[in-house]
Amino acid sequence: MKMTANKIRQVQRALKSKGYYLDGKIDGDWGPKTENAIIQFKRSIGFRARAFIGPLTWGALMEGRHAPVKLTGSEPSWLRVARSYINLREYRGKAHNKKILSWWSAIGMGGVKDDETAWCAAFVGGVLVEDGLPSTKSGLARSYDKWGKGLSKPAVGSVVTFWRSSPTSWKGHVAFVAGRDQHGRIMCVGGNQGDAVNVRAFSDSRVVNYRWPINTPDKPSYALPLLNSDGTVSGNEA
Repeated sequence: MKMTANKIRQVQRALKSKGYYLDGKIDGDWGPKTENAIIQFKRSIGFRARAFIGPLTWGALMEGRHAPVKLTGSEPSWLRVARSYINLREYRGKAHNKKILSWWSAIGMGGVKDDETAWCAAFVGGVLVEDGLPSTKSGLARSYDKWGKGLSKPAVGSVVTFWRSSPTSWKGHVAFVAGRDQHGRIMCVGGNQGDAVNVRAFSDSRVVNYRWPINTPDKPSYALPLLNSDGTVSGNEA
């Protein structure tokens, strides 16, 4: 694909909106920062990690845009890992995203061979393992209800579990706290949120637990940054 200055600017804007190229300028210049951001984005969605944009990469980059994720203050390393996968999504049809399958393997459940099985716990566990922290080694979101140590309120990067279907159901969702939106709702980086890794707003009434890893020098920061949302609340995590 021929990359004109106008197309490069489109690429730079799209990368920035997905949490990449945050320090770069929208200048239409194909420089090292642009190339590195493209490589990181392609790696996150399971494409060959090279600074080249073909039709498939262009399509993946330009769909599903969301507000930029801008965090202020300190941020635990595992949250940075989680954010690096924003926009990774399930593949349509018979193909399966190899990165999602690798998260299942990371938590000791390599027998899962598809990307349709609800994978929010695989994402959280895979991110934790990548950052050198223990997971619950379970594919159940609610397995994180008693993981680590409990917190009385959300902290930046804390693991949060939600009930799903009903408060008494075993079903749930698990993600990482990133901040609050302009409506005061909790914002989370999670997997299998609309079949993708993204940042979504959640109702506090669904929260079951906030948890923090035990084996880390990082201290919880309760000063949650303000993240803009589109006003919708997550409701598709199955």
